[in-house]
Amino acid sequence: MKLIFLSLIALLIAFNASSQKPNEDLSQVIKELRNDIKELEAEIADAKINAPDDVPDLESELAPMKKMLASFEKMAGVSSSPQPSAVNTAFLTKPVNNSTIVPIVLDQLVNVPTPDQATDRLLWYTGKKINDSTLITTRAMVVQHQTSKNRVVAQPDAINDPFKSLAEELKKTEQRKDELIDKILSLKNGVLYYPQLSGAIEYYDDFNLRYNGVIKNTIDIPEIDLNQNRNSGLPLNSQRSGLNFYDPKLEEMEILINEISVNEFSNTSFDDLPNSRDVKIVLQEALAKFKSLPNPEDFPSPPEHELNICGSCDKKIVDKERKADSIWVKDYSGKEQEIMRTVLGVYRQVDLLGVEVDETDPGIWACNDAIASIFNRMDQKNAILLKKYGKDLKRSQLIAQTVLGNERQEQLLGYEREELEGGILGLMNKSDAAYLSYFNEQLGLKNYNFVFNFAGHLGRERQRQLLGITESGDAESEYYWNNVVEKAIDFNRFALQLDLDFVFEKVDDEDKLELRATGSINSEEKVYVSLYRDGCSWRMLLAEADYNNASEQLAGIPLKAKTGVKTIRDKDDNLISFPYSGPEDMMAFFPEFKINLCDVSQSDSAFMMPINFPYGYIPQVTRDLNKSYKDEMLPIANHIFLDLEEMEENTIAGMDLAADVIATLSESNVTNPTGNAKLDKMQMEYNIKLKQDAYKKDISQLGMNKKSVFLFNANNGYDVFIDQTNDTKHQIDDYTKLVKGQIHLKVVHDPREE
Repeated sequence: MKLIFLSLIALLIAFNASSQKPNEDLSQVIKELRNDIKELEAEIADAKINAPDDVPDLESELAPMKKMLASFEKMAGVSSSPQPSAVNTAFLTKPVNNSTIVPIVLDQLVNVPTPDQATDRLLWYTGKKINDSTLITTRAMVVQHQTSKNRVVAQPDAINDPFKSLAEELKKTEQRKDELIDKILSLKNGVLYYPQLSGAIEYYDDFNLRYNGVIKNTIDIPEIDLNQNRNSGLPLNSQRSGLNFYDPKLEEMEILINEISVNEFSNTSFDDLPNSRDVKIVLQEALAKFKSLPNPEDFPSPPEHELNICGSCDKKIVDKERKADSIWVKDYSGKEQEIMRTVLGVYRQVDLLGVEVDETDPGIWACNDAIASIFNRMDQKNAILLKKYGKDLKRSQLIAQTVLGNERQEQLLGYEREELEGGILGLMNKSDAAYLSYFNEQLGLKNYNFVFNFAGHLGRERQRQLLGITESGDAESEYYWNNVVEKAIDFNRFALQLDLDFVFEKVDDEDKLELRATGSINSEEKVYVSLYRDGCSWRMLLAEADYNNASEQLAGIPLKAKTGVKTIRDKDDNLISFPYSGPEDMMAFFPEFKINLCDVSQSDSAFMMPINFPYGYIPQVTRDLNKSYKDEMLPIANHIFLDLEEMEENTIAGMDLAADVIATLSESNVTNPTGNAKLDKMQMEYNIKLKQDAYKKDISQLGMNKKSVFLFNANNGYDVFIDQTNDTKHQIDDYTKLVKGQIHLKVVHDPREE
């Protein structure tokens, strides 16, 4: 069973390779198993004649060996880097970017009118009409009133549209994803970054949704029921009492509303406009809502977004943040937008009635003042928002989206405004500088949860691309990759030390010592490891190994065995001793680490694995074990990790586990199809690696000494993750015991030098 158990572990290591050819070790394992099966079958044949009672036990031993052989033979014919299953081909079509830009198609070329030619009106716009529902302004913006959809489509001049680059970059979302995937895959062990890459892709999709909402060029216009019962006695106070902010446009609006006659909308035109009195009341109500608004600085603080992995990895937290964003935006500008909709509704009503009005009409003039007041107020609020929170890293992304949204609305409504001091680009440039400073600070504090949050760093890179904030002026700048991600990769290195010390004893029926073997095995040189994300936890894997082409020795921990003594009785029944004389080189299969730096209430763990000789070494057959101490050290030392009684009891379960390993390669392992072929393939390879490593924990339940499992607390911000010794001493059988079986495991932060 011990051979089978160690073969299972070797199988797991072999599967780490992505080579198309079968692992060379596998052929040797198959050959040895075939020979063992052949010998056992011969023994069974002999027992059927000479010892029938032994046959059932021998046959029960043969069955799992044949099952293991079948599994190995199947594995030898299966690629260890399968392509995604055909069942997933339906998901491999790249999603189309759903742009919110609605084009206006004109049948003819249209000249931009001069101010003298801009004598037509359409809703609140002035310019020159192209047809009854379409107009072009002096700033070359084409607007169209689509009455059937209760909306206006505004198409700014493409040459001078400040949002054009953002719209163009949004169209490149899938291209940018592919570029990022290729960049991650170019890293050594890039597949292991899949969780971080997946998180970054979620940022891309979130920004795609948010900024498509920002740049949409349609304005919904609500209907106003002028026939509903209204309080015609609403008081209008020309004094500023109760008004929490000053805007001369509002005082002017109030005067104009009072000039609207009861029987006509303006002083100079259309006596036959129905419900003009109700139009006046609608504007009175809008003014009353203005007066009830709080001071511009009285708005809630923007919600904070987590900057570390503990927030971005938890879907519940992310959903909560998005909901908080939505609530805040409504609280921040919802009341102003309500007034805006009321005023736009008045414009719509006038347009639908086909009434010709001009800027001298008090009602239209009052509406213009209302829109100007809203924008003046929002500009004032945005300036306060930028000043108070512009440098706040946990809020800057939401602020950028909000301010840009307000600027876009002003543009589409044709409102001429001055650039806010610093503007949104100034905000983000300051935010980027602050983020880099914060990152360097967190490096010093060893805040691994933030420093290693590659998804968050790459998300900020995407926002820079969208906003066109680049050193060279093109959207392919790599500010965060060069200044943050590469530094984080170098910082993500730890030194692992593994020391083994054992004393093994065997006695006879009279409890007299027959054999004592000791040994000290350790990792002489530093073994470098790195953290890789696994949900909200971390896995720890070898930093220097190439898991895309990992042979057994590269996927393990190099060890040196230099000291040890074997004491045994000679033919005269005297105890004699021999020092260990080789081989020196050994290796330990890499442990399965599970580290949670977010929830300190959870114990971190390391499931230790047995040791083996390096790849290619053939153990020497020693005829006389009473004259030296050599290769036998390794199987004796493995008692530190193995529990023979557990192994024997779980023989069948071990065979089933081997079958599961084989099944891992035959499944597609794409658990969450993304629609991107590269990303799905990467996901599949990552999931295979994840399952392989998870099997190590399963193996520990089958035949590993439970004391070889380390439970510890790795703390964010500390150099030392673990410095612990476990003693796995135990009774092996009636005659043998492991008197001492110490495993010393130490993991210390040891970043690469710049």
